[in-house]
Amino acid sequence: MPGNFIALAEETGMNVQIGDDRRTTIAINSRPVMDQEQKMTGVVATFTDITRRWQAENALRKSEEKLRAIYAAIPVSAYIWQVVGDDFVLTDSNDAGRRVSQGRISELIGIKASVMYRDRPDIVEDIARCHREKISIEREMEY
Repeated sequence: MPGNFIALAEETGMNVQIGDDRRTTIAINSRPVMDQEQKMTGVVATFTDITRRWQAENALRKSEEKLRAIYAAIPVSAYIWQVVGDDFVLTDSNDAGRRVSQGRISELIGIKASVMYRDRPDIVEDIARCHREKISIEREMEY
């Protein structure tokens, strides 16, 4: 082969027609075979049927998209808090939460509950209780 050539291990996928009616998805993993002088002398490739994995990933992706759409569309403000150590970090809000806060909630993404509500430990405790007991808590608040 003329010139310098560097090949890395790589996975690609493709759909393959088998017979008249069956399609399958395969993963192709390949890597170069090098001689003692580091010249490529061949390629080793494996082909793996990943049809079921691909179908499961596709179903999961569709389910996640549906859940995101439902979360965004519910008419009640909803916020997602992620546990970080012994605190909670605001990671998302639905459309109703953004409307109610007039968009200001977006500025608070990434803020810890203990910081956001430093003067309201009862709210931080409600968030912790919601997580601990796996319950919903409703509260009226001013923004």
